[in-house]
Amino acid sequence: MQRLQLSVNASNILTLDAGWWEETMEETALGNPLPCRLIHPPEPTMYNQVLLNIEASAALAQWIELMRADDSHFRKMVKAAQTLPMLPPLLDESTNNKLYRTIGFINSAQSRQGFFETLREQYGDQWLKQKQADIMPNPARWLANGLINAYWRNNSTTSPVFIAVTLAVSG
Repeated sequence: MQRLQLSVNASNILTLDAGWWEETMEETALGNPLPCRLIHPPEPTMYNQVLLNIEASAALAQWIELMRADDSHFRKMVKAAQTLPMLPPLLDESTNNKLYRTIGFINSAQSRQGFFETLREQYGDQWLKQKQADIMPNPARWLANGLINAYWRNNSTTSPVFIAVTLAVSG
């Protein structure tokens, strides 16, 4: 039996698991084969996926804000969080360290400036100003949404809540 995934694009940045489908053959009342497609619901439900996404995004945004506002306190919190019981890590220590350095680089002033210059060249000043007006009231939340949704959209079998915890603890 071949399981074919179904998904729903809730927006241009959020894709939900909509379950899976399979093609089977059923017999009609006359005994003739009839191809059928059976659709199976997602686990967890789409409603719960949205709730998980919102909760994970909010939690990750708080960690990002703490990292930006007070790196020393952030690192203490990371050390404390590492003592909490968790699922086995998905990434080895070396990969975790690379991920942390990457997030730190992405979040640097120089990297943000270069990113904005690239966007300005590709889309123009007016587009960039509108996007900045949308993002700047809550930049950490936008970054958290982007990280979690990109990970989830790329067919991860890992829950977005675990992703948020993993990203936050990978210091």
